[in-house]
Amino acid sequence: MLKGCLVACLLLATTVPHGEAVQPRTVLVSTVAELKTAVQQARAGTIIDLADGAYTLDRPLMITGQGTQRHPILIRAKNLGQARIVGTATLHIRDAAWVIVDGLTLAPVLKTRHAGVQVTHSAHVQLSRLSFHFQEPLGRRAPMAHWLSFHATRHSRVHHSRFGPRVGIGLDIEVRKPSQHIRIDHNYFYDRETHGRNGAETIRIDGGRGHRWDAYTVIEHNLFDRCSGEGEIISIKSHRNTVRANTFRESFGAVTIRSGDYNRITGNFFLAFTEPMAFGVRIHGLHNRVINNYMYGLERCIISSWGDTHIPYIDSTLREAMTDGCRSHT
Repeated sequence: MLKGCLVACLLLATTVPHGEAVQPRTVLVSTVAELKTAVQQARAGTIIDLADGAYTLDRPLMITGQGTQRHPILIRAKNLGQARIVGTATLHIRDAAWVIVDGLTLAPVLKTRHAGVQVTHSAHVQLSRLSFHFQEPLGRRAPMAHWLSFHATRHSRVHHSRFGPRVGIGLDIEVRKPSQHIRIDHNYFYDRETHGRNGAETIRIDGGRGHRWDAYTVIEHNLFDRCSGEGEIISIKSHRNTVRANTFRESFGAVTIRSGDYNRITGNFFLAFTEPMAFGVRIHGLHNRVINNYMYGLERCIISSWGDTHIPYIDSTLREAMTDGCRSHT
């Protein structure tokens, strides 16, 4: 009887919810061909170690694996930062679940708008300890390329990563509708050159046309150091997001709720010692809260207004009636 129970327990410990046996394995790769094969064959529990060196991609590496919460698929540098993705393309994580990418250096040349890392139609994806250091063509015809984009993705995270330095136009991180529950935490954003025109935000949370989307994005415990791409360091165009416990240092622009409701900006540090055009928070929309932030040496701390002259989901009569009752708390 005891032997039968032991066998049953062992079977339960090595199966996934659908009944397929999990056989965790580690694969060491050192060439692009080996990397592509390993990614295509990855199953729940697979660990892919990238040996030190450069991996040149001319097309995005498609990652579509299906891991599980207990047995994720892990794609990592064998030695932190020593496996480098170069060429003209990076990673596209699509229709994937429970995938972790860890420790890579991303340094390709961005020649097209969608050459950055894309996470689309996926869930439970983690990007950790990555170094985003893309090479960007300069000039008026340079593409507005985003370094990292989440689209139609949920319950995913980018953390303990570095973004910079940067001279080109485009976003460092874009979260697009219908993504939800994206967490951006413990990252270092630094040395963003000033462009002075729209499209050079560090982070944008985009709710799509009309900005009517509950995104539930959390941006916390990040350091923004000299992030001066344009007047909006973080641009929020959706509802129910949280920006908390971040430090903004010597950065031109502000954290802006461009159009969106029920957002919270709490417990952040805004510090300017030499930057003359550093701002704190710009608030537009309804029921947004700015609480317990420390602001030092700024040109202006808090700016509150309606923002865009046309808010698609509020007609002019209703807007006028609500103006007196609209409160943004500090």
